[in-house]
Formats: sequence, C-alpha cells, structure tokens
Amino acid sequence: MRTVAFLLFLLPSLPIFACDCSAEIELSLEYHRTQNVIIGKVLSITKSTDGKELLVSVEIKKDFKGKKTGEKIIVRTNSSPKACGYEFAIGKEYLIYANRHNSVPKDWTTSVCSRTISMPEAENDLIFITRELEIEMDPAWEKQFKD
Repeated sequence: MRTVAFLLFLLPSLPIFACDCSAEIELSLEYHRTQNVIIGKVLSITKSTDGKELLVSVEIKKDFKGKKTGEKIIVRTNSSPKACGYEFAIGKEYLIYANRHNSVPKDWTTSVCSRTISMPEAENDLIFITRELEIEMDPAWEKQFKD
C-alpha cells in the first residue's frame, strides 16, 4: 500500500511532454527570422533510425529564402503531433518555414509551432511574402485559394 501511495504522490511531479505553441507567431517576425521559406512538394516520408523524427523528402517548387527551386531537401519534424510534429502528406504542397537542424546541418527542421501550412491555406502568408519580395503572385497559387 505504501508503494501505491508513494507513486500517487510522485506522479504529479513527473514531466509531461506535450506540444505547447503558446501564441501564434506574427507573420513578419517568422518570415524574417526563419532561414528557409519555400513552397515544397512532399515526395516521401520515413522515420529516423531512433523513431523520434519524420524525415520528409521535399522538392522545392518555389524558393523565397534559402534553398533554390528544383532542389530536394530533407525536412525533419517530430514524429508525434503531441510533441509538435507537423503532419505532412505525400504528394501535397506546403509553404514551409524551416531552420537548420541542430544535429544534422544538411537537413532542415519545422514544427506545428512554425507557420508551415498546406498550400490551400497559405494565402495570407503568400500575400505578405510576395509584397515583401516585390514579386507577382503566381496564378497557380491564386487558383488553389479560390477553389
């Protein structure tokens, strides 16, 4: 009985890991502090050897900051949405905000706490980015927003 009572006493003090994106990041701040902002198409998704991250192979369709259009990169995200992992889908396009991965410098990392978003939902971000870079909005992007 003492063991059960001790465990009940100890349980509330054990760390609980959950995603906490306390506030939405302001668009201008996120754009300027992020190293790589692209539109990318997901080619494949695999798990890292330790299973803690998803390795998302992405073809860059449009570069705004960082890597160049046509390149393929690996974007890492936590494998669990409960730990802020972004849920990508193969074949879909995303506006991805990513920074260099701490442990694997050739790879990039993103999470649900960044402004990474699927293309049909990226209209506000793309309006800001195209104005910031003084470029025209691609008609193909606009078509996605109207459908």
